[in-house]
Amino acid sequence: MVPEVIWISDDDDDEVVVIENINSNIENQIHEPLRVSSPSQLLIEKPLTIGKRIKQSRRIKATETAWMSSISCQEDGYSIITTNPQVVNDFVDESFPSDYRSISGVAQVADNVKAPMCLCENPCIQKKVSKEGQNNGKYFWCCGTRTCNTFQWVEEGEVLIREKDKNWIWKRAPSHYRLFGSLGPRPEDVRQGSLGDCWFLSALSILAERRDLIDRLFVTKLDKNSRFQLHLFMNCGWNLVTVDNLFPCRPGLTKLSKSAQSRVDTNFLLVYSKAFKKRLWVPIIEKAYAKCYGSYRAISGGWIAEAMFDLTGCPTETIRIGTVERDEFFTRLGSYASQKFPMGAGCSSPDKSSGLHGSHAYSILGVTTTNLKAEKQPTITSMFGSNKKKRQKMEFLNLIKLRNPWGTGEWTGRFGRHSPEWTSELRRELGHTDENNGCFYMLFDDFLTQFSGGSIDICKAPETNWFVFNHKDAFEPNSWYSRNALRIKTGADVTWTYVTACQAGTRGKVGGDWNLVDIAIIIVRVCLNGDFEQCIISLPGQSKTHHTECLLKPDSEYLVIPFSIGKYDKNRKRYGVHIDFAIRLMSAKVLQVCFLKVLSSHTIVDALHTAILGSTVEKVSKLGDCEIFAKKSEGACLVFAVNRSKRIYYTCGIAVLGVSSVASEDKDPPLYVVPPNSCRIISAISNYGFQDYKNSDGGIFFILPPVILANETQVMDLPPEVENIHAVRRISDLPFMIE
Repeated sequence: MVPEVIWISDDDDDEVVVIENINSNIENQIHEPLRVSSPSQLLIEKPLTIGKRIKQSRRIKATETAWMSSISCQEDGYSIITTNPQVVNDFVDESFPSDYRSISGVAQVADNVKAPMCLCENPCIQKKVSKEGQNNGKYFWCCGTRTCNTFQWVEEGEVLIREKDKNWIWKRAPSHYRLFGSLGPRPEDVRQGSLGDCWFLSALSILAERRDLIDRLFVTKLDKNSRFQLHLFMNCGWNLVTVDNLFPCRPGLTKLSKSAQSRVDTNFLLVYSKAFKKRLWVPIIEKAYAKCYGSYRAISGGWIAEAMFDLTGCPTETIRIGTVERDEFFTRLGSYASQKFPMGAGCSSPDKSSGLHGSHAYSILGVTTTNLKAEKQPTITSMFGSNKKKRQKMEFLNLIKLRNPWGTGEWTGRFGRHSPEWTSELRRELGHTDENNGCFYMLFDDFLTQFSGGSIDICKAPETNWFVFNHKDAFEPNSWYSRNALRIKTGADVTWTYVTACQAGTRGKVGGDWNLVDIAIIIVRVCLNGDFEQCIISLPGQSKTHHTECLLKPDSEYLVIPFSIGKYDKNRKRYGVHIDFAIRLMSAKVLQVCFLKVLSSHTIVDALHTAILGSTVEKVSKLGDCEIFAKKSEGACLVFAVNRSKRIYYTCGIAVLGVSSVASEDKDPPLYVVPPNSCRIISAISNYGFQDYKNSDGGIFFILPPVILANETQVMDLPPEVENIHAVRRISDLPFMIE
């Protein structure tokens, strides 16, 4: 019987082993020669204690072909310990090959392709379309010096790959590298390589503040076949991703200083994220993430919140610094920190002398308010320059605690590590030390100043087990709403719930059907008589994910109804296309969830009108008894006409200016008749998430003046009513109205 040895590491990088399956008769059990793997895995320990962690006392160098004739175990002697010598075949992941295809995402490399000449008679270069659109990911020829306007699409099979991408050498991680250190995954383990995935690695370092979030990604942590399996939330659900431990490395020995050579394994120089202190969890997660999107190059450029969601499946929130009132902002951060939600702050362009780094993400560890006496430490001038009695001023201090994931490099301003503002009493209260570990405090006002122009990303991943329900659904080709609504019944307590709508993104896709669809959500409370109340409407526009927070009343029934503004009309791009998506519920309390078939659009239109009329809207026009309102959000706008007249018909319309919307592309905007005592949506606009309707000044669209029709006879020549988002509803059928 061969002893099994589990390798881990502690903070000072000393080797530690855990001995299992050993008894006092080990001397009589092992007589066969044992092969020693390379590099050396032999240790001499004294004494050998069963089941106890033993620190390394001395390492024996051994070659790959070294043999040991026996292992002896004496009470007062030394023992030679080795790993399991069983010969295994290393796993090779052929679905993510170890060559240029996994780096660039190009399936076939062209040989001997002659670049065309540009208008200024220089050879063209190849570039890839990065802007979102139907040509995203396509390659084209252009002028290498940007002197002329040469443009030509690259034909299939003529894509050129950078020479260095073809010349990287794929190496298997050495056997003495471990997945984690003894303290598990740490933020300082994250080191970026030559790939532009700082957004992903920033999210990884922020999530590493919570060890459980990284641990749960790994299905297998120790595999003798070098096979690693991870869970990632991709394509609307958890997916099992299998990778090997082969990574692109730089060929040969790179020129390094003597001090660097002592710290870096020059035979295993990773091109992308680094195996800091011989820990592999970061490059393994990066490789699994790249595999999901087809290549390493596909994960270059992105947003921290996107990576947080893909790694946790939990709701995320991005707050632009300066868009929320100061006190409310501080209170919200304190609430999130108390729940130990991972948070990261992006610093764009701080003062050069501040000690902060631009274009860098810092982890937020907490916020605190203290009412201790703020007294600066005495200086020579204060001690000898005045005999006046020093006054101690009681002051409320709002402080925020941050960590630089690099482990070094801190804020040097007020309440920095060596700041004179620190008093002994304040140090004791906050547990502040002079240790240079990357953690530091800032006054909240200084934080808002130095991080101005940046944003804060929050991953709302609770420490306790919350109720989670994931429902995969689809918009059928000729439908603008889901056939399934979620029916929710709450318990005896008020329940805080997150509702997430998500769909597969465009990352890694080249041309073709690249469009995202807008997934809007209505959440309505169903009364005993079947009427709707307490309606919440979410209009995110076209985005990969969107999260809605709501407080559900006890002992109540709710409907969650998904629909799409961009699919309601046959003239739109997304009409006739099958769209898969998922609705994900996460709640602090257990919910009863079932499906309810939506038989017609009447239910959705009634809920939509009720939600709009019960929310904050902007009045944009009025003529006689006809009022027009707009419900705006960051990515969508609904224009709503209410006719309070008892006999007059109004014809209304809207025209959109300067917006590439998916729901308003007609050259001649349609006109809609609003009958007496009725209301109607006269325009539904949905565009990309980066276009902000909510904060627009009204210049995006204008309302066509309503045309008064004296009686119903004048309406006969207009097109018949259709059962879509523009359906007419009677005011008397709705539970409440805008006053």
